[in-house]
Amino acid sequence: MMIFRPRPGFVFAHPAHFLAFGFGVGLARVAPGTFGTLLAFPLWWLLGDGYPLLAFWSMVVFLFAYYMMVFDGVQTPPSFSVRGYPGLFFGMGVLVFLLAALGAYVRHAGAGLSLPDWPTSLGGLVPGVLSGSVLIQFSHRVVAALVALTVVALWAATRLDEHLRKHRRMAGGLVLLILAQVVVGGVVVLTRLYFLSTALHLAVALAMLMILARMWVRELSPGGTSS
Repeated sequence: MMIFRPRPGFVFAHPAHFLAFGFGVGLARVAPGTFGTLLAFPLWWLLGDGYPLLAFWSMVVFLFAYYMMVFDGVQTPPSFSVRGYPGLFFGMGVLVFLLAALGAYVRHAGAGLSLPDWPTSLGGLVPGVLSGSVLIQFSHRVVAALVALTVVALWAATRLDEHLRKHRRMAGGLVLLILAQVVVGGVVVLTRLYFLSTALHLAVALAMLMILARMWVRELSPGGTSS
């Protein structure tokens, strides 16, 4: 009987292999199942109710699944680049990802109504006191404003840069989504964290993330550029 003993190069060659081998734990020469169980304990704690950033890890799994769907290793070989144009979309994706993760932290830290007014912050552009829960929620608003400016800049670039013109429609979609995100964010505050509005808030962020991921993949595909 032939026994297949994978090497690290095989396990780390594709995200699907990496997940299938328990984040590399399956490479253990002795009792890989036992080591996998030991790994499961901290993961259970991280993904359980005691960890405030469950949405963060959910998005990580979501992005892993999307990457494996696109680069299946059979029809499309794995590809990854954070240079040039792919790096632009990857960086924007990271920024949107951090915005969504920070939003989850705001909610789980109990800071969702620290700034009960909108679009102002305690009656002004900047709160008079920046500490504690107020600082947490205001940081989320600042990052949201940064994302909005970045999206508008990308849309403008698609009208000026010859290579980026093929992304004009998706960039326009991002502009519409960020406008919707601003409105939904206000609704979340004004409805005092009503669960449907908060769910929609996260859904819009995931839609933005998917569009940016699609732009990144498009640059990595034949005819794109990873230079």
